Amino acid sequence: NNDGVEKAKLNSSHYLRNWEDLIVERTKDDGLPEYCLDIGNGPKPIKITKIQRPTRWTPNQMSGFIRSLRGGNPIPSMTAFQENDDSPIEIMDGQQRLTVAFDRPGQWRGQLPEHSPEAIVTLLTPAEGVAIEEAREELVRIFRVLNTGGTNLKPLEVIIASYIQSAN
Repeated sequence: NNDGVEKAKLNSSHYLRNWEDLIVERTKDDGLPEYCLDIGNGPKPIKITKIQRPTRWTPNQMSGFIRSLRGGNPIPSMTAFQENDDSPIEIMDGQQRLTVAFDRPGQWRGQLPEHSPEAIVTLLTPAEGVAIEEAREELVRIFRVLNTGGTNLKPLEVIIASYIQSAN
């Protein structure tokens, strides 16, 4: 008897990492760069999911993020999904911040205050016994919730993202 409480479809773990350690660029076998996140268990490639919109930040917003990072200001958390320990980390929320951090490392690396706030990453993984399709349906619901602030998705973008995710 679960008293009407639905079983969780996703596990949620929270990681605090220094920005310098979190953002990792390594070279793949073909010589091309690969962007990775290291939440403490070694670098894992990142994947921008199909349901994510293109980068939208203006140059002013990008510069503001870099100023915040270098100024030691708190940075909102990021949310990601990982099917298993060997799969890439799929970014659900925080794509704009990560894109700027990866694209402009010379503007912040080695320039952070000694006691900068750490990056906060919430990593979602399928709960035990939950089929990956069911976990991904829950991700679509979470994606809708996460993308109601910041630079809002247009209603059509939410519909398209939901359709793309359900088609996969």
